[in-house]
Amino acid sequence: MIKDIIIEIEGVHISDFNTELPEPPFTEATEGGISIMFTDIDELKSYHSSLVAQDDAEGDAAPKPLQVKIAAAVKKGIRRNEMVLDAIRTYAESLFSFIFNADAHRKDRLMILDTVIADVQESDNSLELQKAVIDATFELGDLSKNDKSKFYDFAHNESDFYFDKIKNELLKELTDLRAGLLS
Repeated sequence: MIKDIIIEIEGVHISDFNTELPEPPFTEATEGGISIMFTDIDELKSYHSSLVAQDDAEGDAAPKPLQVKIAAAVKKGIRRNEMVLDAIRTYAESLFSFIFNADAHRKDRLMILDTVIADVQESDNSLELQKAVIDATFELGDLSKNDKSKFYDFAHNESDFYFDKIKNELLKELTDLRAGLLS
């Protein structure tokens, strides 16, 4: 979800990767350490797995302090992506609840949910997505913005986040909720 994940780590230097640790794809020296960059979350998770795999391969030997420090920083970057996923899941659940707690017939609610899913799928940016949701649910009343939801903070921020990945995750969540309703 996150574009260009940059992690700053103090006390680690580029020369540490020559012998001790697997080197991340993009590394740059900073004043007090390094800055590592990953193009997306999958690349970050892959690098974290390589650190963990190296730790497992060493068996009973204590992990290297630099490896632990880097793994912790990388894990923090992964948690940030999980915050985005949680925001998407929360938004999908609140939208689903809004539709199915509304005063309408069950078939109408299912049709509204299907319309939301179809319209979200057609959206090309976050404003179209927001308009699609509002247009599909307007008959149910005012879809008040949930101030606790960070979904649109992430969806509208296309310079730091991939909109298509956020949209696809929202579609997956809504489709899963729909499937759970019908089973």
